[in-house]
Amino acid sequence: MDRFGLNKEYINLDIFKKIVYIVPDLPRQATVEITNICNLNCKMCPRHIFKRPERHMEFDVYKKIIDRLEGIEEIALIGYGETMLYPKLKEAIKYARGKGFRVTTVSNGYFLTKKKIFDNVLFSGINLIRFSIDCVDGGEGFGHKSNEDVLHAIEKLRVARDREGLNFSIIINPVVAKWNYEKIIPLIRWAERAGLDQVDLAHFNQIVGGKGGLSPDAEIKLYKKIKESNFKIKVTSLYDRYFGFRKIGFRFMTKCPMSYDVVYIRQDGGISPCNCAFPNVVYGNIFDEGIKNTWDNQKFKNFRKHQQKICRKCTLFKLYD
Repeated sequence: MDRFGLNKEYINLDIFKKIVYIVPDLPRQATVEITNICNLNCKMCPRHIFKRPERHMEFDVYKKIIDRLEGIEEIALIGYGETMLYPKLKEAIKYARGKGFRVTTVSNGYFLTKKKIFDNVLFSGINLIRFSIDCVDGGEGFGHKSNEDVLHAIEKLRVARDREGLNFSIIINPVVAKWNYEKIIPLIRWAERAGLDQVDLAHFNQIVGGKGGLSPDAEIKLYKKIKESNFKIKVTSLYDRYFGFRKIGFRFMTKCPMSYDVVYIRQDGGISPCNCAFPNVVYGNIFDEGIKNTWDNQKFKNFRKHQQKICRKCTLFKLYD
């Protein structure tokens, strides 16, 4: 097992299954929409186009969902909202961990500056937390702007984690776009100095974010430059995922990994095949059909079969044609 709690032998077997596209009995990960309320209104975020009521998931509903996810490896507490606004985030993490799940979450970091929330996150038992920070200078744009207080709180979290001997990973997860193209490498340098675990560069998906994404050539050029910089901190990007052996693993981009091992579960229990652009598309409900029957139903099978048509506008799926 590595420090991220992943079994390397399992990863190798999983990649082999993806090469031959053997769909597993259950998805590897379930993204649970604990909230869609956010303190920011980033223009690149599609939450404004979904037109759904903004609310937190009731905690009793959350527990019932978790109880129905037996056999799944990882629970991602995300949703199109700020997770640290969820009143029972610590309890939600502990409940899922108590059921044996690996638990991850994503945050813009603004509420980590509050001591109670900081302590709740630190001692929650979380396995991994991603911070959506797009630059270190708080510059103009329409993404996840940072400020000195947020950056200091993230650094402080890493120091406290190490001091307490806790074992969770802290990752910076910027969205690469036109507005912060020149700001990505300084962000990586900051994360490296701060002693964080990884920088995971996210693609600006133009199917939901509109204009603002880079051209494929510009994006690849940036990724190559980062590779050549030999940072001490681990940096991942679409360049790693869609080239070489992993491109073979995704069937030369005829099959999206979203259809292979991930589902999105809404606050009403609705199950969607993808959290990038389809939270309004529901193929079943965890309270009615359950996770296994939905995963195997004809709607999901049709989605996997016709991905290239259904997802033709998704630049995440078709970036490097």
